[in-house]
Amino acid sequence: SPYATNAPSTDNDDKKEEEGSTNIDFIWENAPRHETKTHRDVVSCYSHLPSGIFILDDKWILARLLSSLTEEEEDVSLATLESHCFRGSVGFQSFCHNVGMWNDTTQSFDSTGKHYSFPDLIPNERQDSPPPPEPSNLWVIKDAQSNGAGGIWVINPNNASTFLPSSTSTTPFIDNHRYVAQRYVWPPVLYHQKKCHVRVYACMMSDGKAYVHKRAFLHVANEDFYYSEESKEHPTEEEGEEVESVMFDPSVHISNCCANSHDVSKFAGEICADFELSCPKTTIQTSTNDTVPVISLSEFFPSIQASVSKLAQTSFPFLRGGEANNGFEYMGLDFMLSYKYIPKLNEESGSTTFEKIPVAYMLEVNAPPSQDTATGLSHAEDLHDEVLSDLMKLWVIPHVMSSGTTEADDIGGWRCVYDENSKNDECGNGNGNSSLIVPSKAAILNKVRWAICERKMSRAYEEQFANNHVPPKSGIKENEDVTCDNDNIGNPADKNNIILSTKQNMVSMKTTTPDDIAKFARRYFPFFFNSMVDHHHKDKSTTAHRHRHHHPTIFFENAGGAQIPITVLQHMNQSLIYRDRCRIGSNVKSQARSMLYTLLGGSTDHHYMFLGCNATSLLRDLAKRYADDGSRSGFVKKGDEIIIRTENHLANVLPWVELAQSVGDVTIRWWTTTMSKSSSSLLSSTSSATDKVPLCSAKLQDLITSKTRIVAVSHASNILGQVRNIQSICCEVKSLTSGKAHVIVDGVAAVPHIYSNVDTSGVDFYVVSCHKLFGPHLGGLCARKTSVLELMGREMTKQEKTVCGSTDVCNEDPDVERMSDGSVYQSWEVGTLNYEGCSGVVGLGEYFSTLARFDSIQSDANKTRGRSNVGQEVMSTSSGGKQQLQTSNQSTGEPCDREEGLSPNHVQCKELLNLSLLLESSQPRDILQPEQVVEAYRHINNVETSLMDYMLFKFRSYPLVRIIEEETMKLDDMTQQQKQFDAQQQQEQKRLPILSFIHDRIKPSEIVRVCYENGIACRHGTFLSTDIFMRESNIGMASSYAIDDSSIQQINTMSRSEKEGLVRLSLAHYNTKGDIDFLLGVLESMEDWC
Repeated sequence: SPYATNAPSTDNDDKKEEEGSTNIDFIWENAPRHETKTHRDVVSCYSHLPSGIFILDDKWILARLLSSLTEEEEDVSLATLESHCFRGSVGFQSFCHNVGMWNDTTQSFDSTGKHYSFPDLIPNERQDSPPPPEPSNLWVIKDAQSNGAGGIWVINPNNASTFLPSSTSTTPFIDNHRYVAQRYVWPPVLYHQKKCHVRVYACMMSDGKAYVHKRAFLHVANEDFYYSEESKEHPTEEEGEEVESVMFDPSVHISNCCANSHDVSKFAGEICADFELSCPKTTIQTSTNDTVPVISLSEFFPSIQASVSKLAQTSFPFLRGGEANNGFEYMGLDFMLSYKYIPKLNEESGSTTFEKIPVAYMLEVNAPPSQDTATGLSHAEDLHDEVLSDLMKLWVIPHVMSSGTTEADDIGGWRCVYDENSKNDECGNGNGNSSLIVPSKAAILNKVRWAICERKMSRAYEEQFANNHVPPKSGIKENEDVTCDNDNIGNPADKNNIILSTKQNMVSMKTTTPDDIAKFARRYFPFFFNSMVDHHHKDKSTTAHRHRHHHPTIFFENAGGAQIPITVLQHMNQSLIYRDRCRIGSNVKSQARSMLYTLLGGSTDHHYMFLGCNATSLLRDLAKRYADDGSRSGFVKKGDEIIIRTENHLANVLPWVELAQSVGDVTIRWWTTTMSKSSSSLLSSTSSATDKVPLCSAKLQDLITSKTRIVAVSHASNILGQVRNIQSICCEVKSLTSGKAHVIVDGVAAVPHIYSNVDTSGVDFYVVSCHKLFGPHLGGLCARKTSVLELMGREMTKQEKTVCGSTDVCNEDPDVERMSDGSVYQSWEVGTLNYEGCSGVVGLGEYFSTLARFDSIQSDANKTRGRSNVGQEVMSTSSGGKQQLQTSNQSTGEPCDREEGLSPNHVQCKELLNLSLLLESSQPRDILQPEQVVEAYRHINNVETSLMDYMLFKFRSYPLVRIIEEETMKLDDMTQQQKQFDAQQQQEQKRLPILSFIHDRIKPSEIVRVCYENGIACRHGTFLSTDIFMRESNIGMASSYAIDDSSIQQINTMSRSEKEGLVRLSLAHYNTKGDIDFLLGVLESMEDWC
């Protein structure tokens, strides 16, 4: 084959590939392969639809699709099985609870009783007896990823508990593995008193049609069928024969050929069936002149037709884009036959009779089915050959040999059961080849569509059982909900440990969800006013929609700079519209300091709030004030030591390395993360023979000495996202150095997510960048006054101190203490500040005030909600300013769509920026209170913790993804102070909504590219991390800088792989679970992702 992996290539072949041409007209392969990609997109006919196998050959997806069907009254022949999807033993336990398995008290029966009989395709003496009553909870559990007879279990209330883990047994269910539960088909139609199923051949075409072939196979179990809810021996006519006691014998309940072919004496083989024969049973002659029986199943064909038609209708939206290569999907469908008994009232006699409606329940789809029959017998091979031959005539030959028409002259045994009657779809497909989408690209879009749909179905299922509603069949009353007390599930094997309570015992109240808070927050951010709105509900071309709106829908790059609320925008514009530096500029600068004090938990009594361009410049200026350059006696002298956290952003690394270089003979020690297995291997240089303190350690107490003067740490890493207990660190540093060392904390990554509370932490300097805190580009340095005055006292030259009459350099210096705050600010803040940035900080405080009042605002809105589906919501632009009306969808909280996909919030944004409105907004505003900041962060934490837990759970299920995260420090590695503060921090958020990862097969740049193409903003790289941290993370020499204990040099020549770094997803409180679901759909659609 010219497209095989080992095929020799020629110049001519390369040229043809470049031109997009090929000599191949038709490709048939069991599954799409990477090697055939360039060929299968351009052939005349291909054996798969885009994402056909992914959608149709998956039991989990089929269960979702079948669950979306309803048995319509106008089509009584349509039969669908109740299906449930779950993962692992925990999911199985929830499934059992949801269907009322544990409290099922239905009276048992034995189907072997002589007054019962099951319908049979072959008449027998018991045919006239009624079927047994349907068991209330009889289910078939299937491994969603298993084929053949493997991974199938039959359960009922009597044996369900044996499938749960206990002290004496294990569960067959693998954690996080996918399983599907289908209600047992009842009553099953038998064949010679044995259970059977029908293998039906069908195909779906890229032109929107679906066909079923009239020929089929009947597969039969080895033993006579019976059902008893008690474990018993299989009934046998042979006296004295001992049979193993089982509850559900596979040879009775499983009709799959793979499960039964081992016993030649009992295996019935593959029995031919036909949907158009009028006689119940006839015979045909095979190619080897053998005479074999054929069973007529004509009465069941309407039900099979209805099921395949509904399957095509529900699955075609996820199979788009096969027109370019005339794709088709050949399938083997397994159906279980049964009857519906419809009651009919005889008006003359007044009695009730039952009309028996033949139905067929679809169990699973094999796409494609095996190319070989199970037995290889001539009659089976003949039937299989006929089906495939007719497929060639129906579809392949007309498209390969097409001379203008593709209508088949001979369709053989194929019967059209569904016609979509349209080739146009959201991919832009039309009748002309120029508008057809490339099938391989269509497959990606189809997978994204399904991922969104599947997660909606998953949420709908969760909501269905959110109040633990049990279906009526379980024995619970229709309007009586039950709840499971998880605290009382001690031994899952004991079903009595499941405590059920009715809804009447529960408090009825509307619970606020994290998504409610996120949707509330979005109303205040212009980014969401005119982004790609409602991407979860539209079927527009993703790329075209993205380009029209200029920026992505989903923003997962918040760690690089967050979006800003409308209140910030309003204040900044007002500052730019009217300037008065002397009065307004000075006032707004004071307001900005006050707002940052409140947001960071500082106070004017204990702190200064220095403003600057950004955190980097503030830290660089701060480091210079520590130096001893000869003319001044600096805080850091020769022989002193500095400790730097390796996870720090370079903004909190380079200034201290440069400080050590400028002073000279200053040792830098590196506080590593617990990811490092061997700290000693991270640095090229080692400590001297006389120095017993390591240069590098994951334990802070190992690094601190009496010479330690500075400890530079991050409140949280911008890659790991794990929060550090600053109060614990400060206490330990102050204790071990007798208060002689300063702690400098970079809070840039942390403050958008957690309350820093610097007043109680004991930190000396805490720096932030407001543009990552939903504010303007402005930096803030919250500095403890005693530490500032200590530095300023040491800044005085010896001559100046002699004039002042003091030779002691300490905070008690009378000249230092008499310095006013104004003098300090003049010394630390040089030049004119960014006044519009300061104004934006004031607006940021107003947004935090609004967010803190979320509960009361929502409560007021709920009082008016329900008067109409679409109403008016009040959005306060400031605490005391004017209020504006905003139209929104009350049911979803999302802005309503207008022409061209624009939200009415876009109009609202323009109104808020109207000059007259801004100039009128001059009345006094409420001051942000500390308790409001705490409440706002509580709402932020509520959203982000839920999002991060969900995202971590999903990403940890991907075998090829490595999450960059730190191990938890062992308790015996902590100091007593760390243990004390760790216990205090148990209830606090300990991880930011930041997830950094590497994929084993896909480059970070490729992942980010695909995300952006699908409207998701994220980023890859090293994010200005130290080389030591990159080596700790096992990412290699990926940083822009190489750092050791005494020098720093920039690396200008780096390979492509070194620049790749890692992928970072950083969320904020305005992100939703739907955003994550959409991301997962995009990632899972990438080739080689799983």
